[in-house]
Amino acid sequence: MSSNPQAGIFEYTAGLDIGNGYVKGVIEDRSNDAKVRSNNVSVDVIDMPSVSATLVRPNLVQTPDAEASQAVADSSAWFDSADLVFSSNLVPDTYRRVIGRHALATKASSVDTFDLIGNKSKAEQQLSKVLVLGILAAKALRDYVTATGELPSPNNADSDVTALTVRAVLGLALPINEFEVHRTSYAASFVGTAAEPLVHQVRINNFVTPVTVSIVFDNVLVVPEGASAQYAINYHGEPLMDRLLADVRSRGLELPGIEAKHLLAATNTIGVDVGEGTVNFPVFTGGKFNPDASRTFAAGYGTALENTIEGMTEKGQQHGFVSRKHLADFLQAEVNPLKASFHQRVVTETEIASDFFVGEVAQELSKVLDLVGSVTEAIYVYGGGSGPLRESLHKVLQDKVIEMNGEDAAPVLYLDSSYSRGLNREGLIIAARNRAETVAAAAAAAASSTKPSRQREKVGAK
Repeated sequence: MSSNPQAGIFEYTAGLDIGNGYVKGVIEDRSNDAKVRSNNVSVDVIDMPSVSATLVRPNLVQTPDAEASQAVADSSAWFDSADLVFSSNLVPDTYRRVIGRHALATKASSVDTFDLIGNKSKAEQQLSKVLVLGILAAKALRDYVTATGELPSPNNADSDVTALTVRAVLGLALPINEFEVHRTSYAASFVGTAAEPLVHQVRINNFVTPVTVSIVFDNVLVVPEGASAQYAINYHGEPLMDRLLADVRSRGLELPGIEAKHLLAATNTIGVDVGEGTVNFPVFTGGKFNPDASRTFAAGYGTALENTIEGMTEKGQQHGFVSRKHLADFLQAEVNPLKASFHQRVVTETEIASDFFVGEVAQELSKVLDLVGSVTEAIYVYGGGSGPLRESLHKVLQDKVIEMNGEDAAPVLYLDSSYSRGLNREGLIIAARNRAETVAAAAAAAASSTKPSRQREKVGAK
């Protein structure tokens, strides 16, 4: 299976890590041949805030159709500005929505982010479906315009393509505690049943001529958050392991005689996946995911940010942050000297909240170590929330391991930001590719099994 951009038909393999703070994903053509994949459509890497804004007013400032090529040229800007209306049982209304950074900077009737306080699973929250469908629809339109230089429209005399079609094999992740309960229903909500596969429609309203994209999911694979990252860690091989060993040795843990190959051979590991709303602790025992020892801590770096805002407000400090996302973007941005004093005040308050959070993460790790600490060979720390916490979290976790299992127990290997944020994304696309191959093989087998019966029918007809 592969895409036919000129005909407006797209076959995608996608891995989308729909995090509480950010969506990190990869979308590519589904062909088994790497050369065909790259020739058909570009590979798009997604990195955008997990946010959607609902608008009841129409889009009065639409981009002229003739400027479509310029509008989709920058993939990051395009995904962050898609203007969408959904016709799907996953989205119960037909209001306009914008997603990503555009949603953070628009006057909206409501702005949706993932709820970090309540008990509702990410699988049950509408935002996850809005982001998945919206991103795939935006990807299809970008690929079509890139290939043809125009929008699909009945006004184009040279083309009979008036709408786009997407068929996708998709990899998604859920926090470990939610995975155990919701993985089957979450996948089914996108796919439907064999007898009645679901068709989801998305109308893109960025241009004068609206574009409709129909999306069908051939298969949706749901894996535990953090576990997918563990697959990607092994995929990176010895170069990553060498960097991790050099880092941990620079922090005083000697590990005499230990080489990269020893880490790659380790089958008993713990992951500490620090996200915005959760910290997942995926445990692998004998090389297999161990759901009984794995756990989710229902707080994340975003919780520390929310506590920072609340603390500043209670102290009477004016700050202007309306959400944790605004605070996170501010902390990541380059500091202008005009804001240096304010920035330092915010950093100080954030560090106070983060220190409390780090202590809680270490306490949660101790519960995992109590079960599998004696056999654990390595502990990996990663995730989008791990970077800002590195200086304090790394030491506290290693100290906790030494406290419970001794100095010669297991090294805590902290992945730097160049790897850390995208590991779940990379693991998901690897899993999705494997699933796409299985789907293709099953389709080929089914097709070949029908050929003899058809031939017999023809013989019988004679």
